[in-house]
Amino acid sequence: MERVYTIKQARLLAGLTQEKTAAEMGISRDRYMKLEKNPELVTVGQAREISRITGIPFEQISFEYRERR
Repeated sequence: MERVYTIKQARLLAGLTQEKTAAEMGISRDRYMKLEKNPELVTVGQAREISRITGIPFEQISFEYRERR
């Protein structure tokens, strides 16, 4: 079974900052932060961009909301 990562985990594994990821996506850091906190708001296009930028396959990134503990 393949490991599934949150958006934040994918970004950190790629060694990227929120600023760098947001810039690569063409959005503000604030907007990107909202997407990390609310992954259900990510569009399909944004999800594909996150996958491309992080190098982690689309299928291995969770874009579902998970309650934080």
